[in-house]
Amino acid sequence: MDGTIRFCNQAWAKMHGYQIYEIVGKNLSIFHTGEQMEMDVVPFNDLVVKNGAHSGEVGHIKKDGTIFMTWMSTTILKDKNGKPAGLVGIARDITERNRTKEALVASEEKYRRLFEDSIEGIGIFKADRFTAANKALLDIFGYSEPDEFVNIPLTYHVALEYRNLFREKIREWGRGEFSSSRLEYKIFRRDGQIRDIEVSVTQLIIQGENYLQGIFRDLTDRLIAESALQRSQEKYRPL
Repeated sequence: MDGTIRFCNQAWAKMHGYQIYEIVGKNLSIFHTGEQMEMDVVPFNDLVVKNGAHSGEVGHIKKDGTIFMTWMSTTILKDKNGKPAGLVGIARDITERNRTKEALVASEEKYRRLFEDSIEGIGIFKADRFTAANKALLDIFGYSEPDEFVNIPLTYHVALEYRNLFREKIREWGRGEFSSSRLEYKIFRRDGQIRDIEVSVTQLIIQGENYLQGIFRDLTDRLIAESALQRSQEKYRPL
């Protein structure tokens, strides 16, 4: 609990520009500026100790001096007697996500209004991660907080029978192959409900980098109505 680093994996070391042997035994302050320690780390860890766990944005610094933002999820590690023995933290570099947010803020008012106020779900993603999502998209998937939603892989909510197909389509779209830019599939909402979804995907360039923009529509109610109509027609069809 004194801030000494007892263990880190290769991904953590690489994210900060170190080798593992350079980290173990050092104080966690090597990953933060003095200002970050005061404004981010200390208040964050106080909440971890108070509540047993906490998640949020925390500023970090690389070995070469590059400052970047992370999304941290930290819990208390307890010994066999149930007493606090240390902290276990997981960090994800959210520079790309924040860059997308900044680009959206700097974009034309017309697009921002379309993105934010659209009745259709709009999400911007790269590989298997959303970097931005509007309120309509959060509603479709059953979320209220965008930070929670964008930290979850796209495939997490995809029904198992569609998961391989969805991954393949993401790879195709990522390569710029849009022979089929529309896909219908099933998802599990945050509350466990199964919904039928249609997504139409186009390429979007933000600050010189390729992203994908998806327009998501919930087809569930329409498909239920069509099925009911079909059953009704079959029921009353003349013999």
